[in-house]
Amino acid sequence: MEETDITLDTAINYFQWKDAFEKSHCKIINKCMFIKAVMDCDTLTFKEFITFNEKEIRTAYGHYSYLKETKSGVKVVKYIDDWLGDKNMRCYEDIDCFPPPMKYNEKIFNIWTPFYITQTLPKYVKDGVVECSEEEGDELANKVQYIIDHIKGLCDDDEKVYTYILRWLGQMFKFPQYKTTAICFISEEGAGKGTLMKIIKRMIGKSKYLETTKPEEVVWGKFNPLMLDAYFVNINEMEIKKAQDALGVIKGLITDEELIIHPKGKNPVKAKSFHRFCYSSNNEMPMTSGKDDRRNAIIRCSDKYKGNSEHFEKLNDYLDNDKVLVGLYLYLTSLPDLDKFHLEPQPISDYQKIIQQANRKPLDLFLEHYTQQKFYDKDYVKVISSKDLLGDFQVWCNENNLKWDMNAIKFGRSLGLMKLPKDTIQTYVKDKCESVTLADGKTIVNLHTNKGNLMGIDISKLKQHYNMTPPIQVVMDEIDEDE
Repeated sequence: MEETDITLDTAINYFQWKDAFEKSHCKIINKCMFIKAVMDCDTLTFKEFITFNEKEIRTAYGHYSYLKETKSGVKVVKYIDDWLGDKNMRCYEDIDCFPPPMKYNEKIFNIWTPFYITQTLPKYVKDGVVECSEEEGDELANKVQYIIDHIKGLCDDDEKVYTYILRWLGQMFKFPQYKTTAICFISEEGAGKGTLMKIIKRMIGKSKYLETTKPEEVVWGKFNPLMLDAYFVNINEMEIKKAQDALGVIKGLITDEELIIHPKGKNPVKAKSFHRFCYSSNNEMPMTSGKDDRRNAIIRCSDKYKGNSEHFEKLNDYLDNDKVLVGLYLYLTSLPDLDKFHLEPQPISDYQKIIQQANRKPLDLFLEHYTQQKFYDKDYVKVISSKDLLGDFQVWCNENNLKWDMNAIKFGRSLGLMKLPKDTIQTYVKDKCESVTLADGKTIVNLHTNKGNLMGIDISKLKQHYNMTPPIQVVMDEIDEDE
């Protein structure tokens, strides 16, 4: 038997057993823990990491023993006891994640594992090209294009969104060290977003793909050990309540450079986070999105593939074919400037704009309405008492069936918290100055009235803030009474 064939079961002495054991086990000193890399028996690729404390690793491997000569005679000794006392055991100072091409200290155990598809490349690719005949190459190209066309359909055939998603996927495979936006796919059931998730799962490998309908438990919950292996996280059937309850947490997960993993019963592990997040939902509004949202790209997929069994039979055949997936990988990673993709602004789909509009606060909508009403006023700084402006707001709320109870103090505070250009709305307080000269040259002396302090609203700045064009005016010709 060759040395490389020796296993824990076939070892006949401690050194053979140690060599076999340390191919997949090591100690992490700073975390007081042990870690095992588990391989998939079918694909012979990485499956998952398992962590142990000292009691657990003794229990797990306590059945391996051998006869050891000692001063008092031959004794039955457990291999794991000898290993735990071995000063030359395989160990690392700490644990962290470093995707290629990142460099790291050899004293750190790197939990990054290669994608399944990159481990498959040597089998099919030579000099950057899939080895096949010209006829086979044409057939392979057609199959890859079929998958790409499916992705385009999921993007509702929107060229900007579709191009962005292809580049998003390309960077994910070629430069996994960069974090970027989260993608949200919305469609009716059976439109094909799940099939895209299957393709991604096949290409990155089962261990690096995490799908859950309970992110509050598995992703950002008290115990989240599955995040140690995961790279691509698909939050399936995302609901707006979950999104609102965990809004700050979700924002942090998308952009934060570190993540704390909490294995149950063990010390927490802080590691670099390069996770990619995706949401998929059948709900028409599974999450919120504001005007300045730079973390999420929300896509309302086309439902044109729903019920098309022939289409999905083809896709399922292709996603089970490693050579097709290798072809798709080569296409995606050949897209230009992927190392800079994370710096590109995400396209805002028409559907995301609708969601953003629906999530705007009533006060923001009112100010836009107010600006439209005053668009043609000659005074581009509108002076009004705080009480009158609050009254206008309450009338607008009633006209639009909005319940928004607010007193003058809360109203003024809410105006101050709005993200408006500097000095767009100013409150003139008598105690601070006797009079004020407006930007248009007019002077206001009586700063306080029986309706409260006066406020100056710069309509020109609000026009720019809301990117406002002149409202359409309908001009009707006078009709001759005799006609």
